[in-house]
Amino acid sequence: LISTPRGEVEINWSSLAQPVEVFKQNKSVMSFSYDEERNLKTIERSDGCKYEFAYTPDGQIQSTINFDQIHTSYTYDKAERLSKIRRRTNQVSFRYDDLGRVVNIRAIGSGKGVENHFQYSLGGKLIHVHNRFSMSSYTYKDTKLVSEQQGRYSFHNRYLNNGLLQSQCYSDGTEISYQYDEYGVVCSISIQGGAHTTIQFKYDDLQRITRIQYGTKGETKEFDGLGRLKRQIWESLERKYHYNAQHLLSLIVDSEKGPQHYQYDDLGHLERVKTQTSEESYIYDSFGNFNDESAQLEYDRLVEYHGVRYDYDELGNRTSSQGNGLEQRCTYDAKGQLIFVESEGRLCQFEYDALGRRIKKISENGTTEFIWQGSHLVGEYSRSGYRWYLYQPNSFVPLALIENGECYFYQCNQIGTPERLVDSKGQVVWQAAYDTFGFAHVAIETVKNNLRLQGQYFDIETGLHYNLARYYDPQIGRFIQPDPLGLLGGTNHYQFAPNPVSWVDPLGLCAKEDAHTVLAGHNDNAPERMVYEKAAVNISGPTIEELIADPTLQGINAVNIDPISMMVEGIEDMINAGNAFIDNPSFSTATSMAITAIPGRYAEKVVDELPLKKLDNAMVKSLSTMKRFKVPCFEPGATIKGKFKGKERELESHFARQLRHQEAGLNDLTVGEYIENRNRYKEMKRAGTGMAQEDFRKQFSRQLNSSLAESFKLKMSPMDAKKAAKQRTSEIMDNLAALHDPDMIAGGADKVNRMGNKGVNSSIGSQWRTKSRLTQMDEQAQRAFENLGPDAKMNVSLERCPLRGIK
Repeated sequence: LISTPRGEVEINWSSLAQPVEVFKQNKSVMSFSYDEERNLKTIERSDGCKYEFAYTPDGQIQSTINFDQIHTSYTYDKAERLSKIRRRTNQVSFRYDDLGRVVNIRAIGSGKGVENHFQYSLGGKLIHVHNRFSMSSYTYKDTKLVSEQQGRYSFHNRYLNNGLLQSQCYSDGTEISYQYDEYGVVCSISIQGGAHTTIQFKYDDLQRITRIQYGTKGETKEFDGLGRLKRQIWESLERKYHYNAQHLLSLIVDSEKGPQHYQYDDLGHLERVKTQTSEESYIYDSFGNFNDESAQLEYDRLVEYHGVRYDYDELGNRTSSQGNGLEQRCTYDAKGQLIFVESEGRLCQFEYDALGRRIKKISENGTTEFIWQGSHLVGEYSRSGYRWYLYQPNSFVPLALIENGECYFYQCNQIGTPERLVDSKGQVVWQAAYDTFGFAHVAIETVKNNLRLQGQYFDIETGLHYNLARYYDPQIGRFIQPDPLGLLGGTNHYQFAPNPVSWVDPLGLCAKEDAHTVLAGHNDNAPERMVYEKAAVNISGPTIEELIADPTLQGINAVNIDPISMMVEGIEDMINAGNAFIDNPSFSTATSMAITAIPGRYAEKVVDELPLKKLDNAMVKSLSTMKRFKVPCFEPGATIKGKFKGKERELESHFARQLRHQEAGLNDLTVGEYIENRNRYKEMKRAGTGMAQEDFRKQFSRQLNSSLAESFKLKMSPMDAKKAAKQRTSEIMDNLAALHDPDMIAGGADKVNRMGNKGVNSSIGSQWRTKSRLTQMDEQAQRAFENLGPDAKMNVSLERCPLRGIK
């Protein structure tokens, strides 16, 4: 059983330590079956939807049938790289260079064909991408990205001596400059060129923004002891946030709008919203689909809801909506990108670059071109001129809008959705109220604003929100295209989020609870989803996933080769997600729990009292350290005493020093790291001799280094990947050495010179497996993990048994 604030999740295991059933809090079930080679064969939901896998003789995925019964087949080249994907009438093919990097992706089929090209430097950096609609190029100096050209739009970057970004110059001469504190955190952003202003940031000890200052105006944020947003304050407005015992947002008290109450079902789906003037109710099934009388479903596809009929193509993309005075038709290219929308006889056309980002919208309202930095929309150009968007550091939360030489500032709610736009004097120039799923009712619009939920852009021509990887319908709170991430995005490919007042999805790929909204209980309503995520990080080798430039405020040093699945369902994720539990089922479970960061029983007592009392520093510290555990004492054994006969004081010196080293090594780890390394050790088959263990350790190190190198190649050059893998392997092996006896050896003799005298080391090592020392320490770590989360520090005491008769 996994206990969460929202109830218990039960996992049943097979005799081969593979999960066969996961029972959620409401007793709905996910079932898993396997073939004779222990490959995952099926995933079946309790509503009857099934995901099926077939494998080649070499163990690679040969075909899948997803929850919506779409059949997909996969072909590999001689180097075992994915070369073709066939799904119904569509086919996607991939071509690689000699170093195994994707240089061409070509999609053909029922929709208009697409072909994207990628070129790299000798050092492995992405320097040029193009398709028939656009070209983008990147220039580097000393490994730093100094210029970027997107069609006719450009960026030029300057850096400080320490490598941090100093300034950026945009196409129209606008210049953005950054200043940092002693920790390298952005403390101010200055805007020059037309608009002249400086935005300043203040942070708390945990590096959360607590104050944003623009001129004499600004925003203040306060957090409770569990890291959740407690209050937002603007000049004349205030919002207070309260949470229930399950760490879900239960009440917002807005000084302007009044109270807003929220209630949830057992799985955390938002089922009731009540304000002073209205009340909304929703009913969901166990997998995130509407389940009231007005909803009709085919698998996870919503085919009718409140009188509107929806149709889909053979790949699951929504092609039409009809009813209640609405008539809309959608057309997609062979890559699954929306390229035409006809609404009430009005046509709107879209174009995309080779990285899958929308770069142009053409309608009867005119043409708008979109300008990107990585996955951030930073600008647009139309007949009205340029509009530039700035975001809060390292996030997708809008910060400022620059237009016609004026700077406007966003005031966003708890999940980063703009509610107001104000000028430098604090006057509101745009304001909106939102429905539950993000549809905006605009009350003031002196200045236009199309930014909505994080990462979403409102198209007035269609009523849809562009969300980078796909489009979102705010009228029903669902995407109109299936999730490009496949299983990694969850078991419902159309769901935006179970809880739209606490979750965000800036890329349109995989929703997550906003860290500032609800830290506690994160994703504990879907533990199997985190297990899929664990598997997905094991991706090795090139995949069909698109490459995207992803510079950030603090490090535009290179265009990162960051796979974000811009195409059809994320194949490599699908392949690996299916095997989530197989390689290391016990660690998979630990990983899922680690990500949830459940504060546990103590935290539940705290959140029962609303409003929360702010925890003092001592209390916060106690929440970050495991309760002190005194391991049963150790004493030298008879063998080592015999070797040190007549040298008892020397023996005691060696013994005390090694106990101190092992204690320090353990306490230098977090609880999550300890559990991770314990599970790594459980994978190792001890042979009982020091030499065999040493050989196995070397073998393990080589395998680990090779696996890490392949993963790092997705984001850096082969040379850099090799260096990074070597460093990370060393760190992991050091951790295992720090756990020396309690983990790697657990009672056997081993050769670890840095731990001191080998005989003394063996004497201590042989005692770890007695008196339940390891078992007790594991239990204490697991208890701390459940109560405090994975980042809590280990806190154990290793002592020598009382001395008897040493002179």
